[in-house]
Amino acid sequence: MAKNKLAIHEVLELHEMLTLKQAGLVKGYVSEPLIKDDKLKKIARKHLKNSEQAIDELKQLLPDKA
Repeated sequence: MAKNKLAIHEVLELHEMLTLKQAGLVKGYVSEPLIKDDKLKKIARKHLKNSEQAIDELKQLLPDKA
């Protein structure tokens, strides 16, 4: 993906979103083993996978030196 020139406030917003997503992912990985219900555990694992993909997409938007 071509990286467009972002304004500093946009880079900061991306960093903030990335930090929040990563914190949620860590919490999800810590909580996942505590889930006993199989259906809920499947939903949690899907959410973790989606969060990882979102983090990867956000990282692609950040400039290399950010």
